Amino acid sequence: MTSFSVQRTGDGSVSVMGEIDAIAAPVLEAACADAGDDVRIECRDCEFIDSAGVSALLRIRSAVTARGGSVTLVDPSPAVERILAITGLGEAFGVAAG
Repeated sequence: MTSFSVQRTGDGSVSVMGEIDAIAAPVLEAACADAGDDVRIECRDCEFIDSAGVSALLRIRSAVTARGGSVTLVDPSPAVERILAITGLGEAFGVAAG
């Protein structure tokens, strides 16, 4: 069973907690759909991310960059850092400390 939550923070960022898998990925995409031109995804509490989660991040990035914006992953957890390194996508996203 997926343990996942998404919250919009006061500054418009999207905070992700738990697992980003096939069940949770659409929820993340929906939360980011209207998050503005420069989307910040806080993922320090992301414990797991699979290929569906990576695909969701890529779709989010594609939609945001199409409208001239950018996507920044804020405080990526070790799980997120690992998948970005394995897939070679580390350079596709901005990464920032919280």
